[in-house]
Amino acid sequence: MLFQKLQVVFTHCTTNDEVPWEVSTKQVGMYLVNHQLGVLFQLNNFKQCSNAITGLVNAYWPTQNKRKGTDIPESYFSKADLVTYKYYTGRLSLFEDKYEEALTALTTALNLCHKDAYHNRRKIITVLIPLHLNFGRFPTEALLRKYDLGLYLGFTNAIRTGSIRLYNQTLYGHQNYFVRIGTYLLLERVKNIVYRCYLKRYISLFVTGDGPVEGKSPLLDLQAIQTGLRLQGEDMDLPELECILCNLIHLNLVKGYVAHVQQKLVLSKDKPFPLESVVKPISS
Repeated sequence: MLFQKLQVVFTHCTTNDEVPWEVSTKQVGMYLVNHQLGVLFQLNNFKQCSNAITGLVNAYWPTQNKRKGTDIPESYFSKADLVTYKYYTGRLSLFEDKYEEALTALTTALNLCHKDAYHNRRKIITVLIPLHLNFGRFPTEALLRKYDLGLYLGFTNAIRTGSIRLYNQTLYGHQNYFVRIGTYLLLERVKNIVYRCYLKRYISLFVTGDGPVEGKSPLLDLQAIQTGLRLQGEDMDLPELECILCNLIHLNLVKGYVAHVQQKLVLSKDKPFPLESVVKPISS
């Protein structure tokens, strides 16, 4: 198997500690691991990916795993190898639900990637955009046009307008593509933000008529919210709706509580939608 052969070569190249870095076979270690990760990602073998990365860390940055040795500066490696390595480690962090780590790794990969390496930058940005959407940051239309990623425009418009229908059409219309590139589950999480924006839009249209409520706690009727969702093709019973609302509160996307007996959503009088302060566009 190709992976096993690469692993044998990697072990051989990284066991020589007696020669200077300039002539050491250790220089090709990251290159070999990147090829291992590429093979394993094609096989969807993410457990082995972790093993390959652990082997690289132990060989080059032993102190990260509390092992004896001297860490090798990342500047010793070529930018091409670093970009590939950060890309794969970022994607692996996504599968492990380590979103902050994924954001750091993928952002580093994008920053190191040559500005003219269009296809490589597009590959990184394709994964970064869903990640940023989960943090409430939108890609600019210029960025989407530049890298031919207009399919994400449906998500940004769905968030801005609180359109559950548009979100579902965009997600399920490109479902196979998102599954193939490994961002489907990440984009499913974006629905929580769309729900939040739907509630905010509901208030502006039916509660105050001119924007968020200030100085008093708005009461939203659960059956009315349910009816609005049904009009957008989102059919659910009241217990399911309560679960969704409680989850939004738990995620700090909405401030308030669900009054089960009264069948009301009671929003906080002070900034009921705290995500507002962190929503900002991202660009290239």
